[in-house]
Amino acid sequence: MVILKKIWVQCGSALLVLLITVTVWGKVPEMSSILLQAHNAKQPIPVLSRFYPDLDVKTAYEVQKKFVTRQLAGDAIGGFQAGLTNENSRKQIGFPSPIAGVLYRSGQKENNVVIHAADFRCPAIETEIAFTISKPIVKKIRTKEELKEYIQAVLPVVALTEQGFADNKKVRGVDLIAANVSAVRYITGRAKMLNDIQDPNAVKTALFHAGQRINEGMGLDAMGDQWEAALWLVNRSVEQGWNLQPGQILLTGVLGQAVPAKNGRYMADYGELGRIAFTIQ
Repeated sequence: MVILKKIWVQCGSALLVLLITVTVWGKVPEMSSILLQAHNAKQPIPVLSRFYPDLDVKTAYEVQKKFVTRQLAGDAIGGFQAGLTNENSRKQIGFPSPIAGVLYRSGQKENNVVIHAADFRCPAIETEIAFTISKPIVKKIRTKEELKEYIQAVLPVVALTEQGFADNKKVRGVDLIAANVSAVRYITGRAKMLNDIQDPNAVKTALFHAGQRINEGMGLDAMGDQWEAALWLVNRSVEQGWNLQPGQILLTGVLGQAVPAKNGRYMADYGELGRIAFTIQ
């Protein structure tokens, strides 16, 4: 009887987990619709985990995929972005691993652009490094050396991300994933061919606002290795069913830290990778 009782407890627990998983996964269309409605109405981003406390990483990526796919009806993929790629940012949010999102082609801007603050709920600025894909990636890549065969160039990028959640104190990693919190706008600098840059990990960045230095970082800030961050992002994106195409970029994560955006003139210095200037108004 004792053995049978243990078996029943184990089976009952497994069934409960399965039912919770199925129930939450079945809410994917509903959650993606909530995000889309808030996006279209320019309302604060819903904190889904408050209403769906059993939301897990797998389901969050399913929500993201559906949410992004619906937005792509009038857009195209410009690339992919890794987030929480440094330990400090993961500690702040209480999440154990990096996250990934999709960049929209419409969000790409060029040097000296004017960014309108009204396009955001609560914008933040990140200095990042990106890699340009040279040929299709449709399956996971095993090593960093293999990845380099698919990369054409390296370029500096300033990412303007959205942090306007309904309650930023309640945000969890799964909320960031589901809402595809990646760059709403991303300003790309001049690309350098892969052979023309010695080591992206050694690149030092500095961000200036009205002539004052407000942030600095270096390539190593993203997972301790730009290539490791790019490899993780590629494989995470492939897992989600995306096919990565030539011309798309891999944005590997913030260098230094994200800083709140204010109106004014900015300049980001990337050393050998060049500079990016922009204005927020």
